[in-house]
Amino acid sequence: MKKIVWIASYPKSGNTWVRSILANAIFQESDISKFSQLIPSLPALNYALHPRKNEIRDYGEVMLALGQTQKVIAENSNGSRCIVKTHTACGSINGIHFPELKYTAAVIYLLRDPRDVLISWAAHMDKSFEETERIMLDSNFRIAQPGQPMNREFLSSWENHVKGWQKFEICPLIVKYEDLVFDTEKSINKILGHLHIDARGRIDEILSKTSFGELQRQENNAGFSEQRGSEMFFRKGKVGSWQNSDFDFSKISQKFEQTMTAFNYL
Repeated sequence: MKKIVWIASYPKSGNTWVRSILANAIFQESDISKFSQLIPSLPALNYALHPRKNEIRDYGEVMLALGQTQKVIAENSNGSRCIVKTHTACGSINGIHFPELKYTAAVIYLLRDPRDVLISWAAHMDKSFEETERIMLDSNFRIAQPGQPMNREFLSSWENHVKGWQKFEICPLIVKYEDLVFDTEKSINKILGHLHIDARGRIDEILSKTSFGELQRQENNAGFSEQRGSEMFFRKGKVGSWQNSDFDFSKISQKFEQTMTAFNYL
């Protein structure tokens, strides 16, 4: 029953960009308003299946619900694989492992320099760099939607998130955001090849319809449901923006040195 393909990442690491690529490659759909229907997010699915309003007693309730949600996704796949977005950390939470191996077909993991993540996520959340840094260093950090107890995700710190997914039993295809920017075609072919998706003859079309500029154009014209705060969701999409900031990134570099060095960010 291995039917779920996870598009996993820490926030602001290219997850939505890859969803746009897959939506175009599989469904020939380039409208960003359709992303949540074609490649839904796990917390939204979890809330749809468990629409309770009263607050949870402990995070174990969420983890149990996530297990049930994965089972429902797999059982209702009609023989096809289901692609699902998640920011949830991979590992044991309250004694319950996520994701469940028996329901997982493949994993694409998006990785981005945490200093650029900090810049982009701060803008997305309308938070200061200092507050965003605190969040990224917090091993217990989780995202919750007000009034929707089952619409939440456990992230942990940036480094724990990366290491957790690296250790998952099904080896993930790790795609660096920087490679998506600098060699988009090669990255797209890598992703499609890993998922055995045949889009031969359509790569140029996919490149055109999923370019960052095109995604920005659509958001400018009609908005985007995943936008938060005062800035656009598809804000800049650049590599190395942290270098133009006066913020001191030394704590991030020191705390995440091992993983940043392993992926040539230091």
